[in-house]
Amino acid sequence: DRAAKMLRDAGVAEGTKITLSYQLDSTLEEEMAILVQAAWKDIGLDVELEKVPAATFFDRLFKREFQAVLWRANAICPDPGYVQALFFHGSSFINSGGYDNPKVNELIDKSMAGFGADEAISDARMDLMRQCQAELMEDPPWVYLGFHGPLHAIRDWVKGWVWYSQT
Repeated sequence: DRAAKMLRDAGVAEGTKITLSYQLDSTLEEEMAILVQAAWKDIGLDVELEKVPAATFFDRLFKREFQAVLWRANAICPDPGYVQALFFHGSSFINSGGYDNPKVNELIDKSMAGFGADEAISDARMDLMRQCQAELMEDPPWVYLGFHGPLHAIRDWVKGWVWYSQT
């Protein structure tokens, strides 16, 4: 009820049509799309699902041609500053939503100045990344529906394990 009221208060009429696009070859995204469609119907949105072939999905994604999209993406480098730069910097090629916040850009630029250095995760750099994360929470570029990323479960007797990306 609260979500429906928020939509009406924002001027979104009941029955508003919206197209939710996702990759044709992703059964997980299809399952998520069906759940989102049902949930959004409950708050008064008429959701049409669009299965997009992988060959055109990313072209359309980076041209920002989707009205709403389900997309799973993970940075292959386990560095929070790199992830922020990749997805949220106004000049990033993979910033599919066109998000451009000057304060976020400045914090990312400062944090990336130390990326790759001997002390890549210094206290000062971590502080910049935390400030950036706080700004992203105040001015969210996306709505996260869930997290499906690499998770590593390691037994307590395994010692010295470190994940290195392919880069």
